[in-house]
Amino acid sequence: HNFSDGMIIGSAFSLCDEAFGWVVLASILLHELPQELFDFVVLLQAGWTPKMALLANLASSLSSILGAIVVLAVATTSTFAQGLIISFGAGILTFVCLSELLPLLL
Repeated sequence: HNFSDGMIIGSAFSLCDEAFGWVVLASILLHELPQELFDFVVLLQAGWTPKMALLANLASSLSSILGAIVVLAVATTSTFAQGLIISFGAGILTFVCLSELLPLLL
């Protein structure tokens, strides 16, 4: 979901104001840092070397930059495309939130 994180960050900066973009960026970073650390530990437990686990996490994380670039390229074309981007991002965030929190509540 790193690609969609980049799309959300890109849409926050391009479609909203800069202050909101920084808030969205900070919230996604706070979500991603523990997750990436956990992924790193899982890869180490699976027998990967620390260097390979770090490179795999970095490669995965770079897809968020690609997502932001896609949004910044498309966001200026039409309001319909902007609406789709924001709807897609909201759906991904809702899914991640429910899939992480709902099992704890049940």
